[in-house]
Amino acid sequence: MNIKVTEVPVIRAGTRTRNQSEAVETNRVNFWDLVLPDGEPEIESAFDVNETSRMADALQLFFLKKRDTVLEFLNRVDESLAPDYKQYVPSEMWLNLILQRVESRFYRTQD
Repeated sequence: MNIKVTEVPVIRAGTRTRNQSEAVETNRVNFWDLVLPDGEPEIESAFDVNETSRMADALQLFFLKKRDTVLEFLNRVDESLAPDYKQYVPSEMWLNLILQRVESRFYRTQD
């Protein structure tokens, strides 16, 4: 199975310095940006269609009930608000992304 990376965001994993005047930035590929190429067999999901639907409905209901609490966590952190966010959180996660992944049966294990 071939895996390709599409639109790889550069994630600042940190900087290391050789000396005080020269900083070397290290980059990593975000695991979540790896996608299967078209035509590859679908990987089996850990959840069947009914479980996936129930989880998506439960998440949406939770978002509605707790909207004041979850509002700040629904979407990706805006870099203009926290420019160094990716330095501290290399694998971003937000609630709408989780919902999208549940609906598309992205998760392969129940862990």
